[in-house]
Amino acid sequence: MIYAFADCELDTARFELRRGGSTVHVEPQVFELLAALAERAGEVVEKDALVARVWRGLAVMEATEAFLAPAGS
Repeated sequence: MIYAFADCELDTARFELRRGGSTVHVEPQVFELLAALAERAGEVVEKDALVARVWRGLAVMEATEAFLAPAGS
């Protein structure tokens, strides 16, 4: 599946992120996070669902948790 946003394409079949037609290297967890959000575009994706999918239940650092926290919390 290819998800398009801004000037990017996320190709989940090829595990590629392209920006402006050029492949951009991203770490596996970053790719998985982008895929999880792209698959549910327009929806609220709960933190627990992201942690389970991207980090597979591993401990998540405080900085990452702050990024995943809802706005205003």
